Order: sequence, then C-alpha cells, then structure tokens
Amino acid sequence: PERAEFTGAGRSPLAGVPEFVNTTCPKCGGAARRETDTMDTFVDSSWYFFRYCDPANDAAPFDKAKVAYWTPVDQYIGGVEHAVMHLLYTRFWTKFMRDIGLVTFNEPVKRLMTQGMVVAETFYRDGEEAGQKVYFNPADVEAVRDDKGRVASATLIGDGQSVMVGPFEKMSKSSNNGVDPHEMISAYGTDATRMFVLFAAPVENDLRWQEAGIDGALRFLRRVYSFVYRWRDRVRDAPKDADASGAFSGEARALRQETHRTIARVTNDFEGLRYNTAVAALMELSNALGDFKAAPESASPSDSFAVRETLETLVLMLAPFAPHVAEEMWEGLGHEGGILHSGARWPEFDEALARKDELEIAVQVNGKLRGRVSISANATEDETRAAALADEKVRVWTDGKQIVKTVVVPGRLVNIVVK
Repeated sequence: PERAEFTGAGRSPLAGVPEFVNTTCPKCGGAARRETDTMDTFVDSSWYFFRYCDPANDAAPFDKAKVAYWTPVDQYIGGVEHAVMHLLYTRFWTKFMRDIGLVTFNEPVKRLMTQGMVVAETFYRDGEEAGQKVYFNPADVEAVRDDKGRVASATLIGDGQSVMVGPFEKMSKSSNNGVDPHEMISAYGTDATRMFVLFAAPVENDLRWQEAGIDGALRFLRRVYSFVYRWRDRVRDAPKDADASGAFSGEARALRQETHRTIARVTNDFEGLRYNTAVAALMELSNALGDFKAAPESASPSDSFAVRETLETLVLMLAPFAPHVAEEMWEGLGHEGGILHSGARWPEFDEALARKDELEIAVQVNGKLRGRVSISANATEDETRAAALADEKVRVWTDGKQIVKTVVVPGRLVNIVVK
C-alpha cells in the first residue's frame, strides 16, 4: 500500500493500513488478516555497520562518502553459526546496495575470523529415566588427576559419592559446566584470567577450560613483575641510547638479539591474530632475561641498557594481554602517565639485531633426517654443504658410499643423495 506511514516507533507500517490487513482468504473465501511483520531482524543486522558510519542521517540510509571512507569492515570476528545465517544475509544485502549504487564494493568485510568455543569438563550421574543424565558443576566435584592432568576419578563434594566423568563439552546450562568469571578474577585477577584465555589455544580452536592454566599465567606475570622491581633502580639510570652504553658483552648482545627477535615475532603474531604464540614468545623472552647472569648491583652500563630494553619491551607487549599490571610495571620502570596516556609506542625491532648469527639446519641422507648442524647465518652454499658432510652423525650414513649429489636449501636443510 502506498499510504503506509513510517513512524519509526517500532510498529510495522503495514499494520496501520486496515485495507491491507483485512482481506479475503484466496482459498476459502472467508475473512483473513495479512501478516504485517515482514522485515526479519536479519535485515537490520545485515547493514548496521553501514548505518554506524552516519547514524543521524534522516534523509537517506547513509552518506555514501562516509561509508566509502570507513568500510568494508577490516576484521570481522564471529562464531561459526554466523557463517550460515547472519553473514549470508550481510553479503546479500551488501551486493544489493552495490547494485542500487549505495556502495562500490562487493564484500562487506575484508577478513573473517571464526573463533572457537570454550569447552569444559563434565561430570554426571545417570538419572531415574532411561538415557537421562544429571550434571554437576565442576566446582562441586573433587577430581583426582593422573600425571598428565586427566581426571582419573571424581566424587561429589556434597555426598562423597562417585560421579561419572564425561567429555569436554561446550559450556552450557544443560551440561552445568559453566564457570563464573567473577570467581576466577577474584582468585587470580583479571590479567591472569585474560592471559590464560588468550594463551590456552589458537583463537580459531576450541579452548579447554582448565583452572590450572590460569595459575600458570599468574606465575608468569609475577615473574616479570619481580624482574621489574629487582632491576628498576638500576635501569632507571641506564643509558637511553645503545651508542652511549659502551661495548656490549656477548651475553648482553644475545639478550638484545632475543628481544628484537621477540618484537618481530609478537608483532607478526598480532597481525595474524595468533595471540597464543605471541604470549609464548613473551614467555621465552622472560626466560632469556632469567638466564641473564649480570646482577643489578654490579651491572655495567651496557648490561643495564640491555635489561632496560628487554623489560620495556616485555611490559609494552604485555599491555594488550595484561593491561593493569603492565601499567604498574611501566611506572616501576620510571615512566609517568601510564602506557595509554603517555604516548608510549609499540616497540620496533632492529632488523640487524633480529637476524640470527647462527642457523640450525636439518641434514638428510636420501631424504631421511640424519642430523642437524649449526652454521653461520651468512654461510655460503659451499660452506653449508661442507658443514653437513663433516657432521659425525651424518657421516655414519655416508662413509664408504658414493655421494651422487648434495642439494642445499639455503637456511633450511641439506639433502645428501648416496648410493
């Protein structure tokens, strides 16, 4: 009907047109009413991000120039259920808007990430009816675990009687295996809880919820915190520039190399949404700092610079994972105003330092791995071949045999073909 009134009050415009609503059934000829709720909610969710670009526009769906500036969406993160419903309609709606000239692109988003679900252990007893299961929350169950952390047996705390151990399942009310995040935060803190969630699994995989993992994240944060407050007085007075620090010892240079390699790894992991491997890289850097032999009270200016560079890098790259403790540690290192408000920048790596001095390459004989050798990162193909042929473990498989050819894949492997 042409006289439908669009009021914006939430009522279908069709409902206000009696001659449309009241009609005759085409089959039986009796009185009938037409459906007025014809716009599914998926219509709204199919283009809301376009409207966000120009929400106050009362003359058009949106200003085309504003939408052209902000969209397509750079990154969409959603559950797998979106792929077969919401995103399907979103793509259709975007192509419809393209056809009528409102947008110029074909797809609504540039990159899609479908995250996994959080799953947890389940415990149950058989119910009174056949096939019925009565589930118990993990917090109400005392579990005995084997040396690999798997549940060997479990009893209900309330009555001391055994319960069955079910598989890991999606957290839900029906499986009664949900975890109250407030309890985890009260026990371990927000930062440790966040770190566990981001570290426990790749974002696209299911995350197995295990409280022991949060404890591990908490220990890591405490370790970094202890480094900061052990070194804070020394690093505050450390040279601000590497050139002013004097000659670096082999150990200090190795720490700086590990720091710059970590910056490169974590930056790349962030861009690829690989948060679990980013956290793993930060843990490895903290291990390298823990192995550093110099003590704060006797550290040279160059040692102090290397430690300050490592600590600042650790804290800045921890901030997205553990923002609260990172702010406190940043202040402990002598910075005022906090990371977010002081203009602190994401660390940048020096390519020369990030490059390894030595590489470990695999050595194969007739396609089978027979050893590994360390070579200079600048080794020529001939030097790489010579190192592989001289390795004792490799010679067990080559001595007394004719070497037909040697294939060198620079920086990766050597394959020796013998007969």
